[in-house]
Parts: sequence; structure tokens; C-alpha cells
Amino acid sequence: MAKKFSLKTLCEHQFERYDLSQEWIDAIGKAEKGFNCIVWGKSGSGKTTFALKMCAELAGFGRVFYNSLEQGFSGALQDNVKSAGIDVHPNKNNIMFGCYQYEEMLEDLKKNKARFIVIDSCQYMGKQGLTYTQYKELKEFCKKNRKSIIVISHASGEHPKGNYAKAIRYDVDIKIYVANGRAKADSRYGATQPYTIFEQKKKEGSLF
Repeated sequence: MAKKFSLKTLCEHQFERYDLSQEWIDAIGKAEKGFNCIVWGKSGSGKTTFALKMCAELAGFGRVFYNSLEQGFSGALQDNVKSAGIDVHPNKNNIMFGCYQYEEMLEDLKKNKARFIVIDSCQYMGKQGLTYTQYKELKEFCKKNRKSIIVISHASGEHPKGNYAKAIRYDVDIKIYVANGRAKADSRYGATQPYTIFEQKKKEGSLF
């Protein structure tokens, strides 16, 4: 719906933002309530561990639903949770896991009170992955209910893998590329420095 507003109205409006720790303000910026985000990287880059660490921070502001389509109920997910420190985090009870395809997930979200929805990964949602049409429908639902979407994607080179994931990248507020244990954000909210997930291992025979 079309809407006009004055410069004075814009400048004086108090937009609601999450009171994130300085570490996360540096990493993703002063995120508004209802932000959307995509995190992508190659296998082993640290993207899942990063997303889980971000979930722990966000769980201080509401429930998190982590849709683990790719790893499911598995030892691999357990390892990632422990690597991220979720199992001992003060906000751990505000994080719930599941493994739903799109329609099941949307129906569940209409019933539960999750404030943040994580899809890991978009390539595992249905035969085509999470389509852009589904993403837009989910985004509209979340906008009405002041929820946030965090999509995790595989990478092709330095870009999200697949046309749908690429389209989602250009729509979201926070774009995060993960490589070699470092997450670098391009954020509308002013991220200032990469987030170190884990220290890079030295190559055998190298002093550096």
C-alpha cells in the first residue's frame, strides 16, 4: 500500500531495534525487529555454527525455531550445537528444533510463538529447495507477526547456490558470507567487522 511520510516524521520515528550485545552489533548491525537474513558458505566453512551462535543471542529476545532439514535429529547437529555452546548457553531453553517441509512449517508457525525462524538449509526444502514464491509468502506472514527469517544456503563460489537463493540474497536486510571460520555481513543496519567463528588451522609445514 502506498504511503507518504515527511522527513520530520522519518527522522523522529523510534524504530524498534534489538538490544544486542556489542559483539553482535559489530557483526550484524543494530537489527530492527522483523529483520530478514541469509547466511551462506561452503561445507565446513562454519555457517551452521555461526547461525547457532546467532540463535543463542537472539533467544534472549524471543523463541527461536530452528528447522534442521539438512542434518535432522543427528549426531552432526548435536556436534554443531555443542561447538556453538548452545547446550550451556543461558538462553538454551528458548531454542526449539524441528524438521519440517514448507507447508508443515508454515502451519506450525501459525500456532507457536517463535520470534525467529531459521531454515537450514533452503536447498533441502522440497525437490526445488525453498522457492522465491514460498520465501515471499513466508516473509509476508512474518512481517504481519513481527517475526524474522534466517535462511541458510549452500554456496557456489562466493555466492548463494541456485537462482532462488540468489534472489533471496537481494531481498533480505542482512547478507552474511561465511568462509574459513569467519562471517562477514553486508547489513542495512551497519555491521562493522567480521565475526570469528573459529580460528583457521595452520597448514601443515607452515609457520603462519
